[in-house]
Amino acid sequence: LPKGTLMPSIGNGYVSSFIGATQVYVAGLFNGFLTVGPSHRAVIPSPLNYVLSLNGSGTLSSTGYLLDVERAVYSQFSEVVATTGAVLASVEQSWFAHRANRSLVVHQIDVDNSKNVATLELKVNNGLKNISSPDVRFFSTKQDGFLLYAGSTIQSETLRGPRFTIAVCTTDLSAETGASSLSVPAGQTKSFYFVSVFSTDLPDDTKFPAETVVALYHHFTKEASDLMDTHVATWAKEWSNSGIEIEGDADSLRLQQVTNTSLYWMFSSIRSDWPWSLSPGSLASNGYNGHAFWDCETWMYPPIMMLDTNLGKSLLQYRANHLEGAKRKAKSYNPPYEGAMFPWEDAFSGQETCPRSADTGRYEQHITGDIAFAFRQFWDNTHDTAWLQRSYPILVQICTFWASRGKSIPPSFLLQPLTLFQSNRMALTMSLTTSFLLMSTTQEWTTAFIRMWCVSNCLWLKLRK
Repeated sequence: LPKGTLMPSIGNGYVSSFIGATQVYVAGLFNGFLTVGPSHRAVIPSPLNYVLSLNGSGTLSSTGYLLDVERAVYSQFSEVVATTGAVLASVEQSWFAHRANRSLVVHQIDVDNSKNVATLELKVNNGLKNISSPDVRFFSTKQDGFLLYAGSTIQSETLRGPRFTIAVCTTDLSAETGASSLSVPAGQTKSFYFVSVFSTDLPDDTKFPAETVVALYHHFTKEASDLMDTHVATWAKEWSNSGIEIEGDADSLRLQQVTNTSLYWMFSSIRSDWPWSLSPGSLASNGYNGHAFWDCETWMYPPIMMLDTNLGKSLLQYRANHLEGAKRKAKSYNPPYEGAMFPWEDAFSGQETCPRSADTGRYEQHITGDIAFAFRQFWDNTHDTAWLQRSYPILVQICTFWASRGKSIPPSFLLQPLTLFQSNRMALTMSLTTSFLLMSTTQEWTTAFIRMWCVSNCLWLKLRK
């Protein structure tokens, strides 16, 4: 098997992990102080590294592995081979982050011992030994067949800001419970289910994560045999609306596979009921500290918005939720700007989290235009007036930011030079792309605002001219 980040990942937009990784990440859970730490995704010890071994004579040999992006299930296949070389049984291990139940990750083991004349004895281990993290102080307890570990992040993202709790409940595979021993009678097939539940006290999650995961663990354990079906059905609905088919020759089929695989990686990192953004490397990765960049609104957002409006709206809601942080960033300059200046790297608070070692965090400004343009695309695509009314505060603040960078020289209004577009060219003083984003989005919003609310006396309306 490949190793590390070359392995496939499973995720549902709330929780995600690479197969075989020692850590799991939950969207929105960060640790570290702004640009100093910097703020980064909090490492959660993974309970998902299930490894099977044969308890008896013979060998358990791997025969292959598969990431089924249509079903969003990762599977590993093995055979039980006797010392004579005869195949006695087959085993399929499956991992999936349940699409409908965001807190849930399931490991399912299907054993076919129908051709064997002897009982098959297997042992399972999830590799969870030392429950520790550089980002969370965990405590753990075992009872009633489950293992619970929970703790709070060590460092808040902002001064005197909140720290958050993460709780995990999974099957206790210690020797005293007997859950690690799997027995399949001769001539039979049997399935085994191991559920892991994750929860936080992040906004709009739950107030009591530990109690929540224990209750959900018991609930899902009772329904374990149905979880694969409901998960696959939810993804089938997603693909029916969002899958892309490309007709033609073998190259077209390959292009279709690559395209839908890319969509899988994006869809498995976001969800409509948990408005956090996309980051480089997906939710399974801590690449670039799990921060959101302009890449999301510029490159990833357009196809998502066209294929699934609710997911597109969720990505925009992430920015709307971080409006106050963007306003604070605008005020941090000397002289201060008005309105909202969105950070080059965003995590939990909406304030700048770009590491201090990178000057781009201080000078990149086109991201505010990128975000405004993403809002414009949603409006152009839906003309959802109720959404526009809810989005009015963020759009006004963006326009106000650009206006505060200008100078009124009647009868004209001149914008001061913009700074930077390419991240590696610090000497740029003007960007054609940024100028285009500024003018096109400002014109669009002022036209909509005038039509809907008769707004006519704001300084930034002069940007239309």
